[in-house]
Amino acid sequence: MPWTRRASEHFPQGLQLVNMLIIVGAGYTTASAPMSWLIYCIVTYPETQDKILQELVDYGVGPDTEWTPKFAHSLSDNIKNCYRASYMRFATGPRCIGFNFALLKVKNSLSELVYRYKFVREGLEAIEYDPEFQLVQPLNLFVMAKRRTEWLAKSA
Repeated sequence: MPWTRRASEHFPQGLQLVNMLIIVGAGYTTASAPMSWLIYCIVTYPETQDKILQELVDYGVGPDTEWTPKFAHSLSDNIKNCYRASYMRFATGPRCIGFNFALLKVKNSLSELVYRYKFVREGLEAIEYDPEFQLVQPLNLFVMAKRRTEWLAKSA
């Protein structure tokens, strides 16, 4: 029998804001580290940026696309087909709220950014990072975002 919630079991309203601040704050750090490295990857390997854009265009993304969490969920359902513990950012992946929140945030943000901008790296010096920081992020990654005015055609 599936679990059902009784009317008296709602999350206390006085605790909702406090808990949302914790989730959003933790999600910011968790999502910013992979976003930094993903942007590093797409400026280092520009063909990857073109592939992402092509997939978005083929998926039907256009100027009127609403970049909502529901849209981000629909972008890559392949993540559900991965081996259950193939990526463990926190506990054991799919059940971790921090992992799911960060994954949704990264998928939505990266998709919208790549669709709207072409990223180009400024400078070629080696990337430095602080290995003692909780989440390793590049410290000296400088990138220029150029607004797109043309998009690829849909694949045949």
